[in-house]
Amino acid sequence: MRDLLVGVSLFSGLGSEALAILTEHARESRVPAGHLVIREGEPGRHLFILAGGAVRVFKTGHRGLCELARLREGGHFGELSLLDREERSASVEAVVDARLVLLPFIAFELVLNRYPLDYARIMENLARQLAERLRSVDDRLLAGQ
Repeated sequence: MRDLLVGVSLFSGLGSEALAILTEHARESRVPAGHLVIREGEPGRHLFILAGGAVRVFKTGHRGLCELARLREGGHFGELSLLDREERSASVEAVVDARLVLLPFIAFELVLNRYPLDYARIMENLARQLAERLRSVDDRLLAGQ
């Protein structure tokens, strides 16, 4: 499990102690194609790392279903609830059989309390990745005009 987490860009630059906390609390889950991993509006309690397979992220609006992204191995989702403790902002469904690593939010709180610089590194990595996603959405919106 540790080797898998080390390869995820979200955890780039973490110290071994902080990584050990995340590894200790991580658990693996396998889901079949078509399984709804996250439902929009549900409370968030975990961040998910995609260890294999693929998922699609989508929202349902007045025009129906809108796919926001497709994620593959190494991708992560569920991070917005980690940041704001709000309900899930989108749904996530396995496109093919998928292997997930679930990291409970309490693991991140433990890292914050014990290794605040490592927590700051996670948040910096997350902010960078969210900025990339936002720029991508901006580009897609402009292309659609």
